[in-house]
This record gives sequence, structure tokens and C-alpha cells, in this order.
Amino acid sequence: DVRQMAMLLEGMWLHVLKTCSEIEMARLERQIIAVSLEERSKIGRDLHDGLGSHLSGVEMLSKVLQKKLEADAPDKALQLGRIRNLIRDAIEKTRRLAHGLYPVHIIEQGLEASIEELIVEVESLYYVECSLVYSSKGEALENNAATHVYYIIREAVFNAARHGMAKHIAITIEKDHRHLVVTIEDDGRGIADASHQTGMGLHTMKYRAKAIGASLSIQPGARVGTVVSLAGEVQE
Repeated sequence: DVRQMAMLLEGMWLHVLKTCSEIEMARLERQIIAVSLEERSKIGRDLHDGLGSHLSGVEMLSKVLQKKLEADAPDKALQLGRIRNLIRDAIEKTRRLAHGLYPVHIIEQGLEASIEELIVEVESLYYVECSLVYSSKGEALENNAATHVYYIIREAVFNAARHGMAKHIAITIEKDHRHLVVTIEDDGRGIADASHQTGMGLHTMKYRAKAIGASLSIQPGARVGTVVSLAGEVQE
């Protein structure tokens, strides 16, 4: 009758509104991530090309001055050497920060090289051993998708090392044309229930996964630690 038809039309209309809202929300999320990535890249480039280059220049001038002081004022030369060590330390920290914000190796050498550099960084900062198994068929991931994957892995690895107190972290990346599976497993303290985690890092990881058409899963390991999984047909 007319009432049933009206209820049916109302239900269909609500479904259309809900679907449109979800599509719009997904679009807004992608835009937010894109803006965030652009800003991170800009800050990373400024750190690398600006502050990093400036510190390198200061270190070079200090080296020249130290050479001049070695003969006439060895004590001052020694003090200047200590200052140079501090400057070199600042250069290294700036480089790490810049690469964390803007992984230039993704553009220059691809995802695998960026993850290998990430492993070197994590192992030098924490008492942890990392391994990488990388398998890829077909064309390499487009830079935008590769960047999202990189930051998801980076967040998972640093969470495992910094908060999970892991000693071993295993990263597996398997790409078969557009199908991608990424797994990060650790032997740390693990998590009780990832479904109730509300940190900004987790939300950002989920947004990044959605942006490339993949799903993200964070579960306790079989015995210890945490397993982070990313899988899906990657949208370029």
C-alpha cells in the first residue's frame, strides 16, 4: 500500500544519504592525509636543505679553525673538537628527523631502500634487531602509495621498539602486482586489545591504509608481541 511504499522510499533515501556521507568522509580523510603528507614533506625538505646544510657549513668552518689552533693553542683546539662532535651529532639528528618526515629514498630508490634505511635508524636508536623480507612482482608502487606504506611500517616499528620493548622485529612485504600484504611482527610486550586503542598514531595508520584501499589489522602475537598486518588491492 501507500504507507509501505513511503517507508520503502524513506529507507532507500536514508541508505543513499548514508552511502554519500561515507564516500564524502572517505574523500575528506584522503584530503587531510594528502595535506598532512605535503606539509611533512615540506618541513622535511626545509630541515634537510636548510638547517642540515647550515650545520654542515658550521662544522666545516669549525674544522678549518681547529686545524689552525692545533699548533699554537692545542687546548683550545681540543675544546673545539668537542664542539665539532656536538655539531656532527646535531647534523645526524637533523638528518634522521628530515628522513622521518620526508623519506626521499622512496622517490629516488623506492620503498625497499627506505625500509632498509629505517631499519638502520631503529637499530642504532634501540637495542633491537630488525629483519626485512621483500618480494615484489609487477611495477613498483607509485610514490604516494609507497609513502603511505612506509609511514605505516615506520609507526609500527617505532611502537614496537619504543613502547613494546621488543628485541626482534620482522618486516615482510609481499607485492603481487596490485595486491599487497605487509606484516610487522615483534616479540615485545604486546597489546591487550587493539580495537580499544585510540592513539593518534593508530588512527593515522588506519587512515593511510584506507587511502590506498587496504585494510589494517593490529593483533596480539600468538605467544608474545604484536602483529600488524596491511593487506589489499592497492589504489595508486
